[in-house]
Amino acid sequence: MGKNFFANYNCTILDVAKVTIGDNCFMAPNVEIHTAGHPIYPDGIPEDVFGIK
Repeated sequence: MGKNFFANYNCTILDVAKVTIGDNCFMAPNVEIHTAGHPIYPDGIPEDVFGIK
């Protein structure tokens, strides 16, 4: 979080990676930032990811 950051009530920030918010940011009530998901593989899911062999 940057300098002078303020998030009002019910703020939800969800991701599997680092979320960076800059300086002088104000978020209104009920702001939701969602980018979480499962890994995407360009050649399909490798067999060992979910214990499939």
